[in-house]
Amino acid sequence: MNRTIIFIILSLLSVSTMSQNTSSIDGHLSTQVPKFSLSFNGGYDVPSFKNSYTYYSVKPGYKVGLSADYFFKNIGIGIDYDYIKNSNSSTLSNPIFYDVLQINAFSIEELSEGITRHFVGLGPRYNMALGVKLGLRLFARVGYSFIKGGELITTVDHPTDTKLDHHVMFSGLDAASLAVKAGLGINIKLTSNFAINLGAYYLNQQSVHPDRSYELNNRGNMGMVYGHSPFVTSENNYAIGLGAPYIIAAPKDMNDLNDPYSSLGINVGLSYILNSEQNPKKEKEVAKETEPKNVNVNNKIVVTVEDEISRKVIPGTDVVLKNNQGQIVATGQTNQFGVIEFNSLIAEDYTISGMVYGTNTSIAKVRENELNPTLPLSKKIIYSDLRFILKGHAVNKKTKTGEPGVSVSLTNNSNRSVQQESTTGNGSFAFKIEKNTSYNIVGVKENRLSDMKSATTVGLTRSTTLFVNLELGVENFDCGQGTILNIKYEFDKWELLSESKYEIDRVIRYMKDHSSSMIQMSAHTDSRGDSTYNLSLSDKRAQAAKSYILSRGISSSRVTAQGYGETRLKNHCKDNTNCTEADHAINRRTEATLICRR
Repeated sequence: MNRTIIFIILSLLSVSTMSQNTSSIDGHLSTQVPKFSLSFNGGYDVPSFKNSYTYYSVKPGYKVGLSADYFFKNIGIGIDYDYIKNSNSSTLSNPIFYDVLQINAFSIEELSEGITRHFVGLGPRYNMALGVKLGLRLFARVGYSFIKGGELITTVDHPTDTKLDHHVMFSGLDAASLAVKAGLGINIKLTSNFAINLGAYYLNQQSVHPDRSYELNNRGNMGMVYGHSPFVTSENNYAIGLGAPYIIAAPKDMNDLNDPYSSLGINVGLSYILNSEQNPKKEKEVAKETEPKNVNVNNKIVVTVEDEISRKVIPGTDVVLKNNQGQIVATGQTNQFGVIEFNSLIAEDYTISGMVYGTNTSIAKVRENELNPTLPLSKKIIYSDLRFILKGHAVNKKTKTGEPGVSVSLTNNSNRSVQQESTTGNGSFAFKIEKNTSYNIVGVKENRLSDMKSATTVGLTRSTTLFVNLELGVENFDCGQGTILNIKYEFDKWELLSESKYEIDRVIRYMKDHSSSMIQMSAHTDSRGDSTYNLSLSDKRAQAAKSYILSRGISSSRVTAQGYGETRLKNHCKDNTNCTEADHAINRRTEATLICRR
């Protein structure tokens, strides 16, 4: 039977190959592409059970199944359900002799339960059109298989008594485990929505073990899953000897008796095809196409993206042009005038769609008869979202270039909801924001200290405004290199001014976003005045910064403070040096330094 199924599989491949060659020679290949298909099938299943149960075998049976597939062009994803019923039997043949008495006896199956399998699997499927009516399908599934049944008890008449001897006993199967299925088939189209399919499959359940729950103990064999009498074979005859029976006891862990259970099968089914896209050429039209068609490729489409509310054009919109088969012909972004051009197009139907920062625009359709190679065709797609768009740009303060890879958080000050976006390669990011709402914006990136910004739509009118622009500054915050904070103090004072706390809030936010980071706050003075006094003043200022950080919930083990007075000047302005006020201001500073473990 296995050879028969293999022959059928090879025959299906041969038919597929010949059909494909014929279609290619004609040059008129069908392009039918189903979107969704639902199939019911039935067939013949031939099992294989490799095990240690000497006189136990499984037999072919029937199979019914249901499958559903969804396609993205020729490749799809689908799910299968199969119900398979196999039978079993003893491999012993008649007659049976008892020792040397050579008395004929006949084996009787006192109990023989069928084997039931349920398979559910998910996986890919590939369809190939082989002609107007014919198609090839290949599929694979990974899932779970549940197997149950297969109990067997056979008996034989005793030659010297009227009792029956149980000479083969098996407790059956009961297991659920991972299974794989693969197959191929031929689809024969009946109508635009129905097709017959012929196919073959291979199904493998790797881990199958006996049923521990079946009570063979009512036969006097407690804890046994398989057993047979002490047979001696000779010239295809079986003699029952006087030795001890062969027994396989049920182990504590039934997985110790796992064996593979597989099957080959063939099936025939009926498929319902929904929303198929097809481009078959009628025989009369094919006959007329004796000469190549002269296709003009000089058509041009000019697309404008416009905001429906403000009537303003939208730069930077991603626009996609597709043909009538749904294939992408061209893509691009609108320029600063909200316009993009698609050139060198053949005359056919198209659809145009756009995406404005994650939101789809309307779709514009182009008919073949609208195209004129001597005159560009203008089309407009509309953005109709009622929200504002916050367009941001994260900029490195040192290099003055866009900072990629910054995780930008946008907090709604009304409901405290948070949105997050990562900056692109040029540092840009965007959010949709509501009317009459204020927001806080901050960036998160390793070794980068972000500004904390605010934005609001309070007072803005959507009919006149679409974009809210924002620049978010970030600066390097590398290990061991102090980052100067814009902190100001009153003369001869160390208390933090309210406007200075904003700068330290940036450090606090970094420490909260990087929970293992450690910081040193250091304060410095210029060279004017007494050096001892300057050292004391700078230390008080550093400690004031540390205290503020601790008051915001940061552990004291993560923050140190140090005043350096005039010992670490940034320029030449030492004692008794003639310097401008601007030169001295460079040395008066408070720094935050990231401490990294080595």
